[in-house]
Amino acid sequence: TNTPPSGVNFLDEFTNGIDGWEARRTHSGTSYDINHRNDSDGGRQGQLEVIVNNDEGLVIVSPLVAAKAPPYNIEFYAKLKEPEDLDTYGLAFGGDWNGGACAAPFTPNCFNRYYELRVQFREFSGQRFQEIHLRRINGHNGSGQPDSTTLINWKKGGNIGSDDWVEIDVNVTASGNIRISWNGKFIAEVQDTTLISQPYFGLMMITNGDNNGRVKYDYIKID
Repeated sequence: TNTPPSGVNFLDEFTNGIDGWEARRTHSGTSYDINHRNDSDGGRQGQLEVIVNNDEGLVIVSPLVAAKAPPYNIEFYAKLKEPEDLDTYGLAFGGDWNGGACAAPFTPNCFNRYYELRVQFREFSGQRFQEIHLRRINGHNGSGQPDSTTLINWKKGGNIGSDDWVEIDVNVTASGNIRISWNGKFIAEVQDTTLISQPYFGLMMITNGDNNGRVKYDYIKID
């Protein structure tokens, strides 16, 4: 099994591969690709690349490794490639898995309920920035569309170039305080204990207003 006991720190730098990272959940009709990149990008060598090939698509990729129990901090480094307005990447955490087969498109065995942190690229009127949104996914319908509760509505992270890496931090306390930071800057926090003890996590790519999107993840660390 690839599931360590609760309380073990996790780090994947994707330097030599992406073993264990597979698509676990998608929306109906989503076309996607998951790749390992060996090339250097902005001085960073080795990445997990997630591509969505159609409009209104979503894919969550996960190694199905159990993160430690709260308190914990999740840190990851990501870059949208050739970003267009509304391209979105992000994090699923506090996810469930019953030990059964867990493969996209919309399995009943994993990531039925989880927290979804979206980091969305905006470009209009000469501005480029990213904004943050956190919601709790309470379940899905037969097409994989979620029933959700918004916990943090859209808040600006900061201005960004079209080829910049970004660091995202999610700090979760044992009492259920979820605190989000973007490139080292505190953005928002919320109190919610509903799912914080569920240990499974993943990374995402989402398209909203265009035909495709691509994100590269340099690492993810949970400690």
